[in-house]
Amino acid sequence: MATAVTETLGADWKQKQDALPEAERHPLALWTDAWDAMRADEGAKMSGVRKEGEGQYSAEATGDALALLTTAYDIYTLLNAMALRGGDAILKRLGQRDQFQGARYELTAAAIIVRAGYRIEWLTDTSRKLPEFVARRDGSAAKIAVEAKSRPRAGLLGQPGDRPDEETVKADLSRLHRDALEKETDGRPYVVFLDLNMPPRQDRTFEQWLETPHEGAFAWRGESSAANPDPFSAVVLTNYSWHWHGEEAVDAGGQHWFVVPFYPVVALPGPDADRIWESVRAYGTLPEG
Repeated sequence: MATAVTETLGADWKQKQDALPEAERHPLALWTDAWDAMRADEGAKMSGVRKEGEGQYSAEATGDALALLTTAYDIYTLLNAMALRGGDAILKRLGQRDQFQGARYELTAAAIIVRAGYRIEWLTDTSRKLPEFVARRDGSAAKIAVEAKSRPRAGLLGQPGDRPDEETVKADLSRLHRDALEKETDGRPYVVFLDLNMPPRQDRTFEQWLETPHEGAFAWRGESSAANPDPFSAVVLTNYSWHWHGEEAVDAGGQHWFVVPFYPVVALPGPDADRIWESVRAYGTLPEG
């Protein structure tokens, strides 16, 4: 399944990446190299890699491996659902280092929605400020608008600069959420995906993220009411941060929260909320084989 990444981006893309200095290479190229090294025969000599049979090895999942495999599974999901084609603009962005992070998370949100049982339609009209795509499933009258944004961090996911100290990183999602709320949804239920892109902090609850002003100053912190409803139907907060760990072993489970306001402008139907949440919770669990 991991080969879906390089096959989709093209052999010439990988060749060009291999010719670059490591500091300038695309995250997917680095993750692919780490994956190939783990699977090679000499991989059996690496720490934690066990030979199971001729050409077969097992190992604890590393950050690089999970980052690559979740990307590959998302691409596979969308190709299989006819929701992605080789010439799509999002794949071109995925292959560009400076645009990789945004495109990658848009694919994440789309794959989650598709695995929840929806068909998606990418919105490509640049004359308006539209969300990424709309989704609809059989048996539901709702056509859901979906936006996805991931918090940039220096030195990670192709971003320039030096990687920050893990102890000093703050959530700081308010600007991303405000930008998301400027999108035109045409009266549809509106689901916003926001990724924190932070080192895993399993000791932090959602309430702690939300209640600490300098860490979780989200754009919806004002009081909403029937007279002053929230302009979104749900916010999916994720922290799929395996890439922080590189070659270190990691837990496959990510962090995720689902926020549904009491007073939305347009409510997300309960069955749709349940489907999306279940798909979010399963993210990071990969099929065997």
